[in-house]
Formats: sequence, C-alpha cells, structure tokens
Amino acid sequence: METNEWIILLIGIAIPIIIQNFVFPFLPKSITGFASFQKKKIMKKLRQAEIRSELVAKTASSTTNQTLDEVMKMIQKKLSNDFDVNSDGYKLEVHMPIGNNKIKISVIPMSEIVDDIEKFESLECRFSASCRFSKFNNCVRDYREAQRKIENTFREIDIPHFKENISLICKLKSLHEITGVLDSTKFELMSAELGDGKQFELTKNEIIIYDKDVNDEMISLVEKMIIVYD
Repeated sequence: METNEWIILLIGIAIPIIIQNFVFPFLPKSITGFASFQKKKIMKKLRQAEIRSELVAKTASSTTNQTLDEVMKMIQKKLSNDFDVNSDGYKLEVHMPIGNNKIKISVIPMSEIVDDIEKFESLECRFSASCRFSKFNNCVRDYREAQRKIENTFREIDIPHFKENISLICKLKSLHEITGVLDSTKFELMSAELGDGKQFELTKNEIIIYDKDVNDEMISLVEKMIIVYD
C-alpha cells in the first residue's frame, strides 16, 4: 500500500472516532441525525468506497415476425461493427467505452412461442460498471449515454425504442440498518411508493429505484440511500 493510501486509511479511521467521542456528545439532538449523515458521507469519500451498480432498460414489444435466433444474429452483427461484442448463446455482452469509463451492457432477449417457433419479442439491456462513490453521478450519466448509443444502433435495424421506465440498482455489502428487521419478520424486501411513478425497494444487498427517467433527483436519492444504508 502506498504512503498516500496509508494516510487516507488512517484519517478514515481517526475521524469517526474523534467525531463519535468528542463532537457528538456536545451536539443538540435536533442536529445529531444531520451530523451522522455528514459523517457517513465524508467517510465514503475518504475511503473511496466502490459502488457497483446497474441501469436496467427494456425496449417496447416488437412487431417483427422473425425468429429469436434471426434477430439476435442481426443485432450481434450490427453491434460488432462498432463495439466489442461476445455471445454466450443466449445473451450478448457489449463493452462500450464512454469517456474514461467502460460500460458493460448485457443484451438479454425476450421471446414468445408462436406455432412452436420462438419469435423475438423485446430486449432487456443491463448497463453496469464499478466506480468510486465520488464518481457515482458521472457513472450513471455514462449509463444513459451508453443507452442512447445502443438505442441509435437498434433503431437502424428496426428494434423498438426503450420504454420510459428505468431501474437503477446499487449493490450493497450488507444493508445493516434493516437486516435485523428483515430477519425477524422473514420479509425479503421493503418497498415504498415515492409518487410520480417513483418506487424504491431495499433488500439486504441491494437498493433499487424505479422511475420514468434518470434525473438529478433520482441520482441524489440513490446517493443518500447509499450513504445511510451501506
């Protein structure tokens, strides 16, 4: 470990001890919660905490009469003209450079059986990457840029546009704040409606936000939940 990393680590250990023992006892109760939140936020940045996340978008249903195999071969051929593409026989994995980031895109097909033939229906695209907490905002914006690029490619081969509904998933080491609640009640998740089509779910290892679009409000909400719960 380099000298600078040791310094950051020691600061990250020392600051919460100092705050907990020499600052919190003298704070009015009305601002203890705010102070605790700010402490967690500072720790996330000092420790350069890594955030693993995914943006999930789905296309509208297709009206094509082509088989699933025909459409996936066409998609793979088109994407391979511009990006690094691999196939596992079922889904495609695309690696797309966006700025200084490299976004992995899993292109997962949905199908339906018509007269014993598997017909193409739609696509689910999962955009993923790892980033530092301080770069989380930029990472989500890179997902959106990758989504726009791949949608432009899909449009050239008549794949339907993406629906408005978006899911943003953040992986957690463990959701400490509610782990005990989930264990004692046997619930696997907790969810809530936020209005205007927004919804969030908490599990032991994930925060999931559902919305019509990814905007600053949505990103800010996810950041706050990561600070509080992870």
